[in-house]
Amino acid sequence: MALLLVFDKLGMWLAASALAGWPLRLFVWTALPLGAAVTLTDPVVSSSIVTGPSPRNA
Repeated sequence: MALLLVFDKLGMWLAASALAGWPLRLFVWTALPLGAAVTLTDPVVSSSIVTGPSPRNA
C-alpha cells in the first residue's frame, strides 16, 4: 500500500509539474515546486475530490 502511494504521489507531482510548466513555458526547476503545491497529498481528500458524488446524489 505504501509503495503504491509513493509512486502515485510521485506520478501526480510530475504530471502536475508538466501540465503547469508546459503551457506556461516555465523552467523545470520552477515547474516542480508549482507541481508540488497543486498535487493532492491526502488520499482520503483526493479520492473524494476525484470521484466525488454526482450532482444528482449531492
